[in-house]
This record gives sequence, C-alpha cells and structure tokens, in this order.
Amino acid sequence: MKGIVRIIASLLVCVLILVAGAWSTALYKRAHPVEEPGATPGHQDLQRANVRVEVAQPQTLSDVFSLTGHLEPWDEVHISAEVAGLIEFLEVEAGDKVEAGQELARIDTARIKATYDQAVARRTLAQQELERARELVHGGVAATQTLDQAEGSYRMAVAESNSVAIQLEKSRIYAPFSGILNTRNRRQSEYAEIGARLLHLVQTHRLKVVVGVPERDIHFLSLGDMVQLSVDAVPDSEFSGMVHRIAPAADMATRTFRVEIDVENEAALLSPGMTARARIIRQSVENAVVCGLDCGWGTLCCRRRSGRYPSAAC
Repeated sequence: MKGIVRIIASLLVCVLILVAGAWSTALYKRAHPVEEPGATPGHQDLQRANVRVEVAQPQTLSDVFSLTGHLEPWDEVHISAEVAGLIEFLEVEAGDKVEAGQELARIDTARIKATYDQAVARRTLAQQELERARELVHGGVAATQTLDQAEGSYRMAVAESNSVAIQLEKSRIYAPFSGILNTRNRRQSEYAEIGARLLHLVQTHRLKVVVGVPERDIHFLSLGDMVQLSVDAVPDSEFSGMVHRIAPAADMATRTFRVEIDVENEAALLSPGMTARARIIRQSVENAVVCGLDCGWGTLCCRRRSGRYPSAAC
C-alpha cells in the first residue's frame, strides 16, 4: 500500500514540473514574440534602401560601336633606280625631312651626261648635213636619194639624243612630295641595277586610320562622316577623323570592308604603325527622353541587371 502511494506522489510531482515549465515558456514567448515569415516588421526594424534618383530629360542618344585599326602614312613611295650605274650622290639619311622636288640621288649622271653631249653633237651634224643636202637637191646638183639619206640620218640622231636625254633625266632622283625618309637601302658609291630599291619616303603630316568594318555595320558609314579616334600611344588625347575611302567589296578572308579615316597630324603626335581605335556612330536620336548613365563618347546607357548598354529607355 505504501508503494502505491509513493508512485502516485512521484507522478504528481512530475505533472507539477511539466505545468510549471509550460507556464514559463508561455510567459517568455509573450515577452519575446517571434517574427512570422512575411509579416510586416515594426517601424523600428525598417532598413534604408540604396535608391538613386535620376531625372529624365531630352538628350541626343547615339548608338556607337568601336573598332580597332592601325595608322598608315597618307602617302608613301618606294623609290627605285631607273638606270643602272654608280650612285654618285645619296646623302639623305633615314628620318630626314625632305621637300617636294628636292634632289635625293644621282646615278651615273656624269657618264650619261657625256653620252648625251655626244648625241647632241651628232644630231647637230646630221641637221647641218640635211640642210646642205636640201640645197644641193634644190640646185639640181644632188639626187633625191641624197636628201632621203640625210633626212633619215637626222631623224636617227634626234631619236638617239632624246633617248639619252630620258636616261639623263632618270639618273637624277627628286622627291615626289614632301615627307620623311623612312629607310635608305643603298649608299653613295655603291652600284645600283635597274629596279633596285633606294629609298622609302612617307608622308606623315596627314595619316589615315585603317579599320575593317563588319558587313552588318558598313551601311551605317558614308564618305565624309566624322569619327572619334583614340590612340594607345597617346592615351591622354582624342582625335577626330573623316571617312575618306570605303572599299567597294569586302575582304573574302575576314568578311570586313576596308575603311580609311583621314586624320590631321600637324603636331606630329602620331606615327604610322600605331594602334588606333575608332568610335563610329551607327545612328543618333535627337531629343530622346532618357534616364541613364553616361557611358562615355556621348552615349547614354541604362543600368540593368545584365549591366550597362545603350538604350533609349530604362
């Protein structure tokens, strides 16, 4: 009987402990409520959102694409020997500035000049003989055959003197335009055969930027269009150029059209061979209402999850 009483007393004690624990838990939850998912937080728990406000306003919106190219001389020429002989004069050096019409070299000019003088003397003699033959024929002293021979000799002498005169002219080499001597392939006192390269002259006061325009964009370009340029070797400067030439056919290997952009270089900041980047406008929209960020080069772009890109609306 006593054992049963003890068991009942133990059960009552356990029940009292469980009731006390449940009551304490209820009081704690009441004092510290748990935020339900999706419930609206209290005013004191609100956090500030990072919001940027931009005013939409009318601006010129340009769709621009960039192409990488290189600088080439506005004009260049490889000067070769047109007569064979000893180089008598060739004193210009690579890097020298030359003017149009300036004498650059002479090849065997002294010998050709002596040959020319002989040809002129033979022509003069032939002319005198022709005049005497005419007088004799007109006076009835000589036959007509004598006059024919004199006329033939004179024509041959004239042709010979003209031929030597051309050689004499070609023995002297003059600059075809003002520019800078890029390379010199021969030296004074060397022998030059016909066709031997002597000099490479380039024109650099104007240059051309050469780019390859994809076929999908070539119809956006026209002769005379202005293009913004940047050059890697002159990072702090921007240049303007004008579309000077558009190839009528695409390169079959690259499927791009060769486009030449004229750029002034009076300050001599640029040199042939430098890498250049051309920003070409596909199209522009005047007074477009936009709400974007400045992407540079006069282009507006919107901030989207995918990044920045030219757009007319955000």
